[in-house]
Amino acid sequence: MPKKEIPKNLTEDQITFWLANTELTKEELIQWYAEFYEYAHKNSGLDTQNFVEFFTKLRHRNKNSQEFYMLAFNAFDKDNSGKVDFPEFIVAFNIISNGDMKKRIQWMFEVFDLNNDKHIDREEIHKIIKAILRMNKKKLVGDQTEETKINEIFENLDNNENNKITEDEFVQNCMNNVFLREILAPDL
Repeated sequence: MPKKEIPKNLTEDQITFWLANTELTKEELIQWYAEFYEYAHKNSGLDTQNFVEFFTKLRHRNKNSQEFYMLAFNAFDKDNSGKVDFPEFIVAFNIISNGDMKKRIQWMFEVFDLNNDKHIDREEIHKIIKAILRMNKKKLVGDQTEETKINEIFENLDNNENNKITEDEFVQNCMNNVFLREILAPDL
């Protein structure tokens, strides 16, 4: 990769901070920053459409991934501004790319919690599971339907059977069950 010049709006303090808090090299960080702002169209961040395009390019995924990335947008947009800025992007992307399993699962909880009420209900899990199955081109086997698979997953996560999955339930069950972890915290 040819050495990139440090963009004018990227400070040494920012570089130092992100190098300390990610697994990226300085060259990678500068490259990602430049590409990010190319997609941000000189705005303060990526809107949903630009986010999906940028993330798809980074991860070299096909169009089947776009639905999931649209749902993941809210987990990246920490300040609920409707845009993902570079600090939001780089911190979340580092978690899903280089974070330990528990941090990745905690982040995936945020993806599943579409309405940000600190619980996952059946409707939320249904939307995400459908998107993950399409993204990973997974086929259900035997007499399983999407609904039976979603019910099975939900029942495995909802320890207290109150029809709401808390972050603790989600993390604990995914950490202890390889099947759930592979479905609910896929490699992005």
